[in-house]
Amino acid sequence: MKPRLLAAAAALALSAPAALAYEHVTTQSKQAARWTRACVPWWLHEGPTAGLPRPEVGATLRDAFAAWNGVEASFVRFQERGVTCVDGTGADARLGRENVVVFRDAWPYTRNVVALTSLTYDTETGAIMDADVEFNAEGYDFATDGTPTAYDLRLVMMHEAGHMLGLEHSTVSDAVMFRDARAGERAPDALHPDDEAGVVATHPVAASPGACDPAAPVATLDDPHCPAEAAPDDGCAGGRSPRSPFAWALGLSLVALGARSLSARRSRPC
Repeated sequence: MKPRLLAAAAALALSAPAALAYEHVTTQSKQAARWTRACVPWWLHEGPTAGLPRPEVGATLRDAFAAWNGVEASFVRFQERGVTCVDGTGADARLGRENVVVFRDAWPYTRNVVALTSLTYDTETGAIMDADVEFNAEGYDFATDGTPTAYDLRLVMMHEAGHMLGLEHSTVSDAVMFRDARAGERAPDALHPDDEAGVVATHPVAASPGACDPAAPVATLDDPHCPAEAAPDDGCAGGRSPRSPFAWALGLSLVALGARSLSARRSRPC
């Protein structure tokens, strides 16, 4: 058992360690949010990376995504696409749909949230259109070497990647998708069976839409991915359509001194 702060959710998990307790983001009609394509591209923003060397950050994020790519019974795969100049979140009507990882030196959300994933999905079918991850580099330090006063970058990214796949928080305290952790806690070597079961439930191999394109271009810091503005009709439809995209943000709160509010959400039509 990983050393975690005592919380009601942890006590529940301890009482039934073998139970699967994953949850999915769902629409009002109970359709689970999921990707309808096999390949989920992601870009790292060209800005500062919380004081850590960019190559180290890139390698750590790559490793975190690889944990989910290793679930053989699931068809969905993350694909690194390099560096982007886009730092907006949600299915932006101006820039199209970019799955961006960005470190915020000025954090605009709830203070005790270390990272936030904004998930945009079809309100009728649950089909995910966009997923963006923001790290709170203003309020928290990140590390890759187990520094006891910092938060493990791989652990946070593994958790947020689960949100990118449509997973909610789990009540299993050993699961990556458990909602809290503490400074200095290291990421596990592999996903918990509860995490794997959660993504397989919505992305089973039998439903695979096809493989990723291995020849997809990878942008560099010298030549980042900077898409031209998309036509207005390419963006979100707001609340006028029964199948309008909806943005739901899911946060991981990593706490050092005691159990607090464990998750922050913000929802809005986009």
